[in-house]
Amino acid sequence: MIQTLIKFIKLTFKLKPSFYLFTVLSSLTQTARMLLGVFSVKIMIDALIENNLEKVLYVALSIVLIQTLLYIFTKVFDQVNRVKSMDLRLAINRYTVERIMKFEYAYLEDPYYLDLRERAKFASDNQSVAQQLLFYITQFISSTISIVSLGTLLFLFDFWLIAILGVAFVFHVVIFNVSNNYQIAFTNQIIPVNRKFGYYLRTLLEVENAKDYRFTNMNKLIHKKTSAFSNEAMEGIKKIQLGLTKYSYLSDIVNYIQTALTYMIVATKAILNSIPLSDFILYTSTAIQLSRELTTTIENVANLKRTTEWIKPLFELLDVPLQTEHQEDLEKLHHVNKIEFKNVSFKYPKSDIFVLKNLTFEINQGEKISVVGLNGAGKTTLVKLLSRLYRPTEGVIMINGIDIWSYDYQTYIKKIAAVFQDYKIFNYTLLENITTNGDEVGALEAINKVSLSKKIQSIPNQLRAKYSKSLHKDGIELSGGEQQKLAIARALYKNSDLIILDEPTSSLDPIAEAEIYEHFNELVKEKTAIYISHRMSSSKFCDKILVIDGGVMKDFTTHDTLMMNQESLYYQLFTTQAKNYMH
Repeated sequence: MIQTLIKFIKLTFKLKPSFYLFTVLSSLTQTARMLLGVFSVKIMIDALIENNLEKVLYVALSIVLIQTLLYIFTKVFDQVNRVKSMDLRLAINRYTVERIMKFEYAYLEDPYYLDLRERAKFASDNQSVAQQLLFYITQFISSTISIVSLGTLLFLFDFWLIAILGVAFVFHVVIFNVSNNYQIAFTNQIIPVNRKFGYYLRTLLEVENAKDYRFTNMNKLIHKKTSAFSNEAMEGIKKIQLGLTKYSYLSDIVNYIQTALTYMIVATKAILNSIPLSDFILYTSTAIQLSRELTTTIENVANLKRTTEWIKPLFELLDVPLQTEHQEDLEKLHHVNKIEFKNVSFKYPKSDIFVLKNLTFEINQGEKISVVGLNGAGKTTLVKLLSRLYRPTEGVIMINGIDIWSYDYQTYIKKIAAVFQDYKIFNYTLLENITTNGDEVGALEAINKVSLSKKIQSIPNQLRAKYSKSLHKDGIELSGGEQQKLAIARALYKNSDLIILDEPTSSLDPIAEAEIYEHFNELVKEKTAIYISHRMSSSKFCDKILVIDGGVMKDFTTHDTLMMNQESLYYQLFTTQAKNYMH
């Protein structure tokens, strides 16, 4: 708990140090108000006993004035802290997202880290752990300052009062600790149920699934499962509430016993005339207030313990190594001249099966390479390795004679543009989907290359049009083929040395596809290009074809050479597809 709490405090102090300054100031003013409230009754009683009306009015006005000023300061500090708390929560979210975006890609596909990310997201979204921790830390600081002040006052009056409060404190700690462990145990049981409930609920609400629901009974099945998970979660919550009520009763009993003993000690001193009546009120009020502060502190510690358990997945996620860490002394990639695969083999993390086996080939500057093979042959994995999304299990990939992992990440990725099968068009303007620097001239040039300019010119606001009606009332929608052209335009705009196109024409109609193929060399010009497609006709426009079968390189030569070997996999794929087109 303490290690996690220290991590949280270090992170939040780094992101927003002023939050803690205003927390302390707010706590000090609250303590001052509390102490003044405790002493004001004593002061007023002493003034009344003296029977001096002028002094009574003076004391009353002074107390009201000071309390008003402290109240104003408290409200100001609280308001500032609420704003800073919101800023801090947003800063934590931004920091987390920035870290995740810089993870080595392998972690983003690893089931363990996918589950870890879900647990961290659950804690953040469903339990608001960051918000809770900030609140409990604020309360803890405030209570600590109050306890020190009140405890010092009572200790100077009578040690036995401190001893009674100390014993009660121990009982409260035991009760809250057992209660807290009980709550954590049940909550951990509910989290997996809640995660499944969230999945089914999202599945029901996703618009993309609406068509399937209309032709199947899947929506009824999902609704049934959602209801079952909901009922299971509610049963767990009821058990938690019943258990917490039992422990709350025990805590109340300890409070009553402690209050009774406090009154007995202070009353005995008052009866024996060792203290005036005003001191009786002062010290009983102080003891009661201190008891409340101690109970609040125990509750806060219990809450901190429970909340730090929930936030642990977030810090485990934040500890994942970054793609861009330790880059200072690495080589800078200025130009892609030559790509070499040397005995490269790869198997995915936590798998014993090699997806690629002993690949060795070279690609020279400006060459256009087509990678072909059956589904699951390892084509996409090959470009993932070249894109530094994964590290080779064996062998080395080199650019210009240097291991690609020896290059600074930012300069390396700047020289590569890629369009993968699962490309994404974002809910921003079309211009922002191509470039984030507002370069309309360059963006227009890119969309002209992919024959998308007529479509763009036909819509209101053209490049400034916002994509997707799901987020923007005036948003526009594009067909699958138009989206793919936009993704290719984005890759071409990047003006990198190497372009990777993984199934870039799968959503295009035959005419648009033929147009892309015919102008392919013109589109990429002197750039090196690696092209993956199931449509074999695309290979005719490339300099060489890399044929992969079951992760093994079968051929690496020209289209004409491969077509001379009727026993080759490439020949079989090409002619089979050609026959289908003929029919």
